Amino acid sequence: MGTLVRQRRWWGFAVLVLALAALFVRLGFWQLHRLSERRARNAPIVANAHTPPAPLSAVLPPATGVSTLTQWRRVVVTGRWDAAGQVLVRNEPSNPNPGFGFFSSSSNGDWVATPLVPAQGPALLVVRGWVSTDSPGALTPPAPQPGRVTVTAYLLPAQNTAQPADLPAGQVNGVDTAAVAASTGLVLVDGYGQLAAEAPAPPDPVQLLPGPVASDGPHLIYAIQWFLLALTALAAFAAFSAREARGGPAEVLGRARPAARPGSAEAPASAAAAPVPAVRVRRGGLPPPAAERADTARR
Repeated sequence: MGTLVRQRRWWGFAVLVLALAALFVRLGFWQLHRLSERRARNAPIVANAHTPPAPLSAVLPPATGVSTLTQWRRVVVTGRWDAAGQVLVRNEPSNPNPGFGFFSSSSNGDWVATPLVPAQGPALLVVRGWVSTDSPGALTPPAPQPGRVTVTAYLLPAQNTAQPADLPAGQVNGVDTAAVAASTGLVLVDGYGQLAAEAPAPPDPVQLLPGPVASDGPHLIYAIQWFLLALTALAAFAAFSAREARGGPAEVLGRARPAARPGSAEAPASAAAAPVPAVRVRRGGLPPPAAERADTARR
């Protein structure tokens, strides 16, 4: 190994492998840190989603909007649908929380949002579901059922954004409660609900959106991949070291070993001791006859 440590190319390769292994390990721990952050963000979502439904007034005091502490909390509201105030939320997915995986899918279309007006208090804009823009009558989605209904919905923060001036009537970009309130004259909760259940069941329902998905994402898989890459780099380094120890640095580093001169210490003993037979050459460069060769051999 003394020759090994004296090779500059060997030292360069060793430093490179160790640096790559350290980088891969660092990236693996970075992905674990991101996993921890994601789980911390998902913790209130999981807790709220598993909390029993409660009246809207108990979850959101007056003049209080939906926040990160109350999003995905289930509330119960009894009232009547305001069909005249119904709007289409443009270009929204059928699954807003597709999660992680090759089998997750979502299609674009429109959300159907309808104000639910209770007997007292502000109205709640409820996304009743999703309709495909490829289906016939997509611009005229099913109307809500008349009469008194009891709705269970997930609370979510409003998506108040600037609305284009050329947007057709009855359509909005994002679940903009401020725009719907301005167009209908209703007092709306600062936030909206995503329909989970409706009683009585509507005769012409809209495709419901899925509930919350508290996925860990791909961070754990990525972390494992980075750690495996670090192990692979170290294993390659170990294999290189073993091969170098057996064959010497010249073969491993890609340089051909020079041929040993006869009689040197590196040459085989048999080659150095082997006698060279004397051969007489006649004039003209032709070898002597067989008899002369035999006589020469006896001498």
